Amino acid sequence: KLTQINETELTNGIFWDQLPATIRDAVLVCRRINIQFLWVDSLCIMQDNASDLAHNLAQMPEVYKRAHVTIAASVAASCREGFLSTRLAGARSRDLLKLRHRSRDGAMGSQFVLHDEGKKIVGSGPLEKRAWALQERLLSQRFLSFAFSQLSWRCNTSTPSSDFVDGWRHPDSNRTVMLGKEKTLESWVLLVKDYSARSLTDSGDRLAAVAAIAEEFGDALKDEYVAGLWKRSLPARLLWTSGCRMPRPLSYIASTWSWASVQRDILWLLDHPNLFTVTMECHIELLKCHTEPVHQNVPYGTLKSGHIILR
Repeated sequence: KLTQINETELTNGIFWDQLPATIRDAVLVCRRINIQFLWVDSLCIMQDNASDLAHNLAQMPEVYKRAHVTIAASVAASCREGFLSTRLAGARSRDLLKLRHRSRDGAMGSQFVLHDEGKKIVGSGPLEKRAWALQERLLSQRFLSFAFSQLSWRCNTSTPSSDFVDGWRHPDSNRTVMLGKEKTLESWVLLVKDYSARSLTDSGDRLAAVAAIAEEFGDALKDEYVAGLWKRSLPARLLWTSGCRMPRPLSYIASTWSWASVQRDILWLLDHPNLFTVTMECHIELLKCHTEPVHQNVPYGTLKSGHIILR
């Protein structure tokens, strides 16, 4: 990873064997599809400089939106595992049909026909459990995912309700992708439910890892962002629960009234069919709300304080 200590060394060049397996595989993919430049967060952002991290986090929406394609190593649990390997399709399905296939360049190979496994395979893998990966998927114009048994491709200019899985059109099983395009309050509520169930290496990134998506929604909703919530709907959206008692983080992440203050998946009580079966009226008035970001140029990111006043 890039640090202030090794910046000069890495700028002069990196030996192929020193690159983690996942990065080497990404380089190979770029070469095969004739892409000259590759963005790797850990090599393009100074990892031990807080101000550089904050500055680049603010630029990440543009990085993903302007990228030619985002390569997702969905099958890899870490940068050391890699994602280009022989597929074990035969071991993953009993209803397997193997067909011989000749590619355009004349090379002979095989195609596997699986029985109704698309929903499990599209986008599946350790990457789909990571919080940071959500905004990478939603903001990218083109998304190439290397999963356990199949390769999936999504492009925003293609049919919006489908992925392409190993060349076949497949209905998008990830409803979150469509919600990310709709940019409504209802979409945000469901996105948070998905996002809150994902894991973070650093619990302090709870708001930072969804900041780019929040900024996109902020532009569409024309509303004030308040620690993972939106001002106009804030009183009603204070009704959330994590389902069980959880210890609070040792350092400040968000005020306790925000879902971001707990490190587990949350449930919006207003949307739970077993709890509320009639239309509810909100008798809470929001008098004041304020949050103070750690970095002023990243207003949707990490916070250092926040409060609300209700009546």
